[in-house]
Amino acid sequence: MALVAMLVLSSCNCGDSSGPDDGGSGGSATGGGSATGGGSATGGGDAGTLPPCNVGLNDTVEATLYMSIDDEGTLFLNGTPIATQQIPWNSPLVRTLQVNRNPTVPNVVAIEARNVYSQAGVDRAALVDFRLGVQGTPDASQIFASGEGWKTTLAADSGISDGGWTAVNFDDSSWGPSVSVLPYGAQPYGDIFAQFGVDTTGASWMWAYDPSQAPNRPTLEPSWFRRVFYFQLDGGFSTDAGSCIN
Repeated sequence: MALVAMLVLSSCNCGDSSGPDDGGSGGSATGGGSATGGGSATGGGDAGTLPPCNVGLNDTVEATLYMSIDDEGTLFLNGTPIATQQIPWNSPLVRTLQVNRNPTVPNVVAIEARNVYSQAGVDRAALVDFRLGVQGTPDASQIFASGEGWKTTLAADSGISDGGWTAVNFDDSSWGPSVSVLPYGAQPYGDIFAQFGVDTTGASWMWAYDPSQAPNRPTLEPSWFRRVFYFQLDGGFSTDAGSCIN
């Protein structure tokens, strides 16, 4: 069944207006599609044949991000720190954000996930579900979820200490793809987002590697994740910039 969502435009391209605090892709806003797929840019041709964007460069749309990190983590949008989910993992972070709506303007969701306790098996992972609208929007289209499509690196191995990795224009070409550790709903985590009325079926808990296959993993370990996306002229989402004239 096609998912339908309303795009609510505003003039801000930041996150929650209160700033950082503590708290616990592809697809279409008007049709179906994969939660993790990419997509091609809309339009094409030379500048004389491109369609108008009909969306201001600073226009935004509301979207809600659900995040659970084992053990804790910080969320960034377009280089701005939004909030920190503190221990425990079963108290997820939920934030409604203002994301760039113009098809030529990128967005990047970045997460610093931190493990602080160790035990046998899967003891570190990150789960994300990102949807149009404010929390509780009925039948909200999924922009993307955790799993395939995210770039990741272990912070201890990255050699980057200035925080620039959260910015939109950061070059993450040397980062690897995220590793799916467990499917959503698997134990010990269960269907953690069901309490919000969100069906995250198809998402995966992710990390930079599979901890169940790494017996000598460190106790204190941060893993960085990035996901870049654009809105399209038809209201869908893509990893590619749209082709249109502002």
